[in-house]
Amino acid sequence: MPHDWDSVAVMECVPPPGQLRLASYDIDAEYRRELYSMYSFFTVEEIVGTFLGRNPGFPSQEAWLRGGYSSDDGEYSSEETE
Repeated sequence: MPHDWDSVAVMECVPPPGQLRLASYDIDAEYRRELYSMYSFFTVEEIVGTFLGRNPGFPSQEAWLRGGYSSDDGEYSSEETE
């Protein structure tokens, strides 16, 4: 039986990289690929937390899509200027 990726019951599962709808969030395909390249072991809960900006080592999807972030040695840092 396939997972219902919107269900709270799957929060501890590791979804396949092509799964772009998780816990009622739609994740950008490029953002998901980049996140997966660094954190392939992330559970739905960790992916959604990162998507929302709760991972200090990776930008939220909103910040990532705005740009201004770069990856050096697997670490993300802001390049935005105020």
